[in-house]
Amino acid sequence: VKSLQLGGNSLGNMKTMIYTKLLSSNTTITELALADNQITRFGAKAIADMLESNSTLTCLVMHGNPVDDDGIVLIAQALKKNHSLIDLKLTRTRTGDQGAE
Repeated sequence: VKSLQLGGNSLGNMKTMIYTKLLSSNTTITELALADNQITRFGAKAIADMLESNSTLTCLVMHGNPVDDDGIVLIAQALKKNHSLIDLKLTRTRTGDQGAE
């Protein structure tokens, strides 16, 4: 399995935290789709923590989640340590000017 498609499953923050904890040491999954799962900045924090230690994930799909600027900034900061992610999809989030920078 190279792709984990969890979009539209109403995961919310708590289930996202569980999945990202499991994926922190993942060496197989290259694509993680979390679109439309009601993930906010709290789930984004868990995703950021996972990205700091995961070196396999190349694509993360996050569109359609109510992640705000603070959550996007956390993910962006994690990408400074992550060198594998090359595709990050963030359309239809609550990102404003700060998150877009």
